Order: sequence, then structure tokens, then C-alpha cells
Amino acid sequence: MADQADVTLPDLLTVSQAAKLLHRRPDTLHRWIKDGALPAVTVGKTRFIKASDLRAMLGVTQEAEAAVQSHVDAGEPILTDAQLSMVRGAILDALDTLARVRRVG
Repeated sequence: MADQADVTLPDLLTVSQAAKLLHRRPDTLHRWIKDGALPAVTVGKTRFIKASDLRAMLGVTQEAEAAVQSHVDAGEPILTDAQLSMVRGAILDALDTLARVRRVG
């Protein structure tokens, strides 16, 4: 298995590759492309997405990516215990809300 520090995105990704990274269906990315939310280039019949455009859409700046990578390289946690606790709480709140909505709906 590749070390986390060695994993980088290629400059161009196919729609399928980008969809796998985002845990979305390729149809969803094709819709984003059609709607203009995600730029893409077409070569032949294949659409490609620039890694920089994908990062921009997700709001990931190079500075943020470099900061995370420096923590990974140093073997340090990316989030503090307090931040992890806050994230866990938000996830549990969202799951509770989803369960209530499903019961009512």
C-alpha cells in the first residue's frame, strides 16, 4: 500500500477517477460539468477534469493542502482532540436529524 505522503493527484483525471475520489457517481460529475459547476476538457470521447479545478471546486487551497501534508509527513494528527470531538458531535447531530426526518416523512 502506498504511503500517504507519496499519494498525489495526477494533473488530469477522468470523470470516473474524480467520481471515485469524491464518492459520487460519474453521472453526478457529468451533471456538474453540464451545469458549469465543474470545468472539464474533452479529448475524443473522454472528458478530463484538471486536479486544480477539482481542488478549487472543493475549496481546497494549495496552502491548506501543504499544511495537511506537513502534518502527515511529520506523523502528527491533522485534527486536535477537541476538533475531533466537535466533528463527532456534528456527525451525531446530523444522524439524529436524519433519523427524525425519516420517522416523520
